[in-house]
Amino acid sequence: MIEKRQYENEEGANVIGKYPVNEDGSAKLLAKPEFSGVVGIDTQMGRMPINFDFPEEYSLKECFDNFEEVAEVEVNRIIKEAKEQAAEDNLIATPDGAGAGAGAPNLSLVT
Repeated sequence: MIEKRQYENEEGANVIGKYPVNEDGSAKLLAKPEFSGVVGIDTQMGRMPINFDFPEEYSLKECFDNFEEVAEVEVNRIIKEAKEQAAEDNLIATPDGAGAGAGAPNLSLVT
């Protein structure tokens, strides 16, 4: 079982702490929390939330100190995958000979 706590800094960065707890809700002694972040990216189909995990050794402060860098790595990975998928989709032949995809998606990071 875990207890989730959401933290937000003045810049609007969101970090979720996952704290291991016992069945009675008490904190597990010596159990280290895990932290994840949440950002949104604007797409042609609207805003899409992106969740990512911070390295296990990060403290809450380190999560906020490194938020942009960790978020950027994850968003860039997703954009790269989306562009690769769009390129693959464009290679699929349709009855009229046009590509099936609409090209690379238009994505941008919003914190």
